[in-house]
Amino acid sequence: PWRALLTHRVALALYVTHFCANWTLYFILTMLPTYINKQLKYDLSTSAFIHAMPLALRTCMSIAASFIVDNLISRGYQRWNIRRIAHVLASVLPGAILVMCSYVDDSKWAVALMTLSICLCGIRTCGIQSVFVEVSPTLSNLLYAISNTIATLPGIIAPIFSGYVLGDSPGNKEWKYLFYVAFIMHVVGAWTFCCYGAAHKIPALNKK
Repeated sequence: PWRALLTHRVALALYVTHFCANWTLYFILTMLPTYINKQLKYDLSTSAFIHAMPLALRTCMSIAASFIVDNLISRGYQRWNIRRIAHVLASVLPGAILVMCSYVDDSKWAVALMTLSICLCGIRTCGIQSVFVEVSPTLSNLLYAISNTIATLPGIIAPIFSGYVLGDSPGNKEWKYLFYVAFIMHVVGAWTFCCYGAAHKIPALNKK
C-alpha cells in the first residue's frame, strides 16, 4: 500500500492540510510569547494562568465540538459536509483572528484574541483529525504516521522563517507579515481539505 499512501490524491491532501494547520500551531507555540513580551511589552512570566489557559480551553473546545459533530452526523447530516465545515471553522476563523491581533495595541486584547484563536483550533479534531480512520480504517496508523511526520516539519521551518523575517530589530510591520502568512497557511489548508479530501473509505488506502 506504500505507493498509494505516498501518491494518492486524498492522502496528499491530508498531508498538505496537516502541514498547514501545524504551521500556525508551531508559530503560536514558538513566536507568540515573544510577540506579547517584546512587541506588546506584556510580561508573561508573571502569570502562569495565561500560559495554561489557551491550551486548556482548546481541549475543552475539542471535546465539546466532538459531541456536537457526532450528534449532527447521527441525526443524518452528511458526514463529509460536517467535516469540511468543522475544519474551516478550525482554520479560517483562528487565522483571521491572528491577523486581528497584529492590529491591536492593547496587550490584554491581544492575549484575549490569541486565546480565542487557539481555542477555536480545537474544532480541528472534528475535521482533519477524524478523517484518517474514516478514509483508511485498516491503514490509518500508517497514514497518520506519514502525515504527522510531514506536519512536524513546520516545527523546524516556521521558527527559522519567523526569525529571518523579524531580523535583529523587528517592528509591527514584520509581525503583521508573519500573522498574514499564518492566515494564508490556514486558508490553503482548508481549501485543500475541502477540495481534495474525503470522509469515506478509499479502497486504495486500505488493505485488500
